[in-house]
Order: sequence, then structure tokens, then C-alpha cells
Amino acid sequence: MLFFEGEGKLFPLGEDLGPLFAKLIEVGGILLGLLGGDEVAETLLDGVSAEMRARYFEPANGERTQMRVVQAVRRLITFRPLNLVESWPMQGQFQAIFCRNVVIYFDEPTQQRIWEKFTPRLAPEGALYIGHSERVTGPAAQHLRSHGVSTYRLTEGGRQ
Repeated sequence: MLFFEGEGKLFPLGEDLGPLFAKLIEVGGILLGLLGGDEVAETLLDGVSAEMRARYFEPANGERTQMRVVQAVRRLITFRPLNLVESWPMQGQFQAIFCRNVVIYFDEPTQQRIWEKFTPRLAPEGALYIGHSERVTGPAAQHLRSHGVSTYRLTEGGRQ
């Protein structure tokens, strides 16, 4: 089971990759690049245990100075461009939505429309992760409760 930590609690999100994702988030700013197949200096993984390195990482070069997430994990992730202002092609709901440090660049009315688009896409107990300088405002704020500075969860009956 995949868990994300926030506010001192663990929230279930899916397959048994929780320790990997939790450690990558702690390492700081390299999660998306690693899942996309990017290579990182082995020293950036100092906070990741030897057991997790062996299970989730492989050398990207013969000397183990560059590492990448193993193919079995990378295969689970799909990256595609998304225009936040246009209609969204996604169907269904998500356990976690990461939209960090993006919405802040839009004007306030556009920000509010974007926040409103997220609430129907969150599964029950799903989490919206935003940047530290961003806040959910407008009608969506009625449907999301803060779980710390940059995490929001649906309120009871929080669908629009």
C-alpha cells in the first residue's frame, strides 16, 4: 500500500511503494524527475536506506555514481502535458493530485476556476498537494479542508 505522510498521519494511496515515495519527497524536489527516468547523483539518495536503494534504484552508469528508479516503478507512471485552463481529458478520480507552484502564476479568477476543477477529480480521502505560497480560494475552498500548509482534502460531501 502506498502512503503519503502529512500532518503526522499516513494516508493510503495505492501500491506498496510508500517508503520509496516518502523518502524521495524528503530528499527534496527530485520525485518527478526520478519517476520520469531522470538520473541523479547517488549522493542525493543519502537519506534512502540501503534496502530501499536495492529495491527501487538501479545504477544509471557502471560506477553507481548516477542512479535512477527501476523500470518496474517507472512503468507505473505516465507523464502528459495538461492545460489547466482548457477542458481536462482525465476520467475518474485520483488519490493524489500534485499541482505545486503552478496556479500561483494565474490571476485570481483563473486560480479559482482551476481549484474548482480539482474537487470532482479527488477520490474520497484523496489529497491535493499545492505549493507553499498557494492557497485554495473561491467556491472550491468550501469543499476542501486544509491538512497543513500545502495539503487539502475533500470535506464530507465535498463534490461539486
